[in-house]
Formats: sequence, C-alpha cells, structure tokens
Amino acid sequence: MLIVKAVDVIGKKVKELPNSKISTILKGDETYTSKGNFTLQNINITYEPVIFEGNRIGTVVTSREVSKIQQLETKIRRELHTKGLVAKYTFNDIIYQSQALNDAIHLANEYANTDSTVLIIGEIPQHIQTRLLRIL
Repeated sequence: MLIVKAVDVIGKKVKELPNSKISTILKGDETYTSKGNFTLQNINITYEPVIFEGNRIGTVVTSREVSKIQQLETKIRRELHTKGLVAKYTFNDIIYQSQALNDAIHLANEYANTDSTVLIIGEIPQHIQTRLLRIL
C-alpha cells in the first residue's frame, strides 16, 4: 500500500525509516506533538502521539485505503438505517423567529459537522433537548 515493507517500519524510530514520502512527512515536528491525519494519494494516514507521564514516548501511525474507509462508512450507515437509527428531524424542522435561536441553530449545525462531543446547556425544556440530540 505504501510501498514500504512492514518489517522495515514496525518498531523503528522515524529517523531509522527508509527514505520514502511517508518518512519525510513523519519527520516533521508537528507529527510528534499533535494528532491528525492526511491523505497521500488514495491512503488516509492517521497519527497520534503516545503520552506517558506527560512525555511523548512515541507516535502511533495507522494507514488505510480511502476506499476501505468509504466501504465501512456505507456499511455502518446502512446498518443504522435498518435499525431505524436515523434522524427523524433536521434543523430545518425547528420553527423560530428570534435571532438568538437562529444563531444557536447555525452554531449547532457547524458542530454537527465535526466528530466532537457536544454539551448543550441552558434553559431548554427537556423534550426539546431530546429532539436536538436526535438531530445531532
């Protein structure tokens, strides 16, 4: 997949990796201190530092063909749809007039497009909170 043999990279330090596109990218400082991902041709590469007692002791790097990720996503969506676990409502179903609620819906819509946990706080009736969580 990456034109690098597993035996040449597993358990090795980045500076010991054979010369390749992936080793050049992994030798950048940002890879060591943060987590992230990038796509190289048709391969998605994810990296995350391993932290022990406040010190980075390594970096876990995984790679997967983009087509495999797309197949898994399609499979999961089909399974969720079969189980009925799909949003019954969308943000467009919320009827409102205030600018404050418009701003809140706009912000919630932006958060819904991320892969992050969202905490909703405020004076919203429980039944509305439940509906909002189903939308997200």
